[in-house]
Amino acid sequence: MPTLITPNTVGLREDLNTLDLMGDKHTIMFNVAKKGVATNPHHEWLEDAMAPGNKNNAAVQGSAFNFSTTDTKLRMGNWTQIISNLAGISRSVIQSHLANGGNYAVTSALTYEKEKAMRQNAIDTDAAMLTGTAQVPTSTVPGKMGGMIQLTNSAHQYTNATTGTLTWDDIDKGLNLMYTAGADPDTAIVTPDMKATVIKLNDEAPFKTVVVQNQAGNSESRKGVNGYGSFFAGSNAQVEIYSDPRQAANTITMFEKDKTSLEVLGNANIENSIQFDGIGLAIITECCLKLRHSKAAAVLTMA
Repeated sequence: MPTLITPNTVGLREDLNTLDLMGDKHTIMFNVAKKGVATNPHHEWLEDAMAPGNKNNAAVQGSAFNFSTTDTKLRMGNWTQIISNLAGISRSVIQSHLANGGNYAVTSALTYEKEKAMRQNAIDTDAAMLTGTAQVPTSTVPGKMGGMIQLTNSAHQYTNATTGTLTWDDIDKGLNLMYTAGADPDTAIVTPDMKATVIKLNDEAPFKTVVVQNQAGNSESRKGVNGYGSFFAGSNAQVEIYSDPRQAANTITMFEKDKTSLEVLGNANIENSIQFDGIGLAIITECCLKLRHSKAAAVLTMA
């Protein structure tokens, strides 16, 4: 007669081998910006401009010159922002880990919480870099950095020409503003629901289809510079399109990565010094966004 055998389940645990961090983990601005060193809570830099090329710049031999002041540099600046995230393991959790896996379980748990806090610092920094509003620090008010939109030259912040409709010409206008100012735009950040719309506008490009000679000497048609990829190809510049849930509604922010940097005044990890019944730590970063030239970015807002 068959006998039902029940296996020994003492000490067995559930199958738990995956941990997934959910939520907003975008760090586009943080990743693409160069990293630099700030020297003061108020970080400053200078920007200047060149006149367009003048083919008629010619002087008569023996001419006298009249000099005038040429020091027209503009002083730019941004405040550093102290971004911090706390993490910790309570005493009861520590005792539980020690009872079930030795000290390694405690140290690995604390390492995980520390890495999570560091990741959260990057996410918070990224949000401030894109849409942050500058705030002058006082003895009671924390300093905040101005984001990319705020640092962009006011002449490069504009509303699209056609009310309620985004066109290829609207985005190309912003790219040309930067191009003629001496920048080489290569990055654009849009709201998630606008990404597909912006990419599809490549279909409207005046040069979207070109005829070229292939190696066999036959003519063939090719789609524009990057076809249907995550790019927008303008008349003078081409940008890679990123979607970011932190982007301002109905807004496209375009800029040149090489003229964008995150200036760090200091980093600090504070462990075991927090009044806490367990093991606590704080991850602290003080930094600000620097845009080397305020015309190296453009912000387009839908009407």
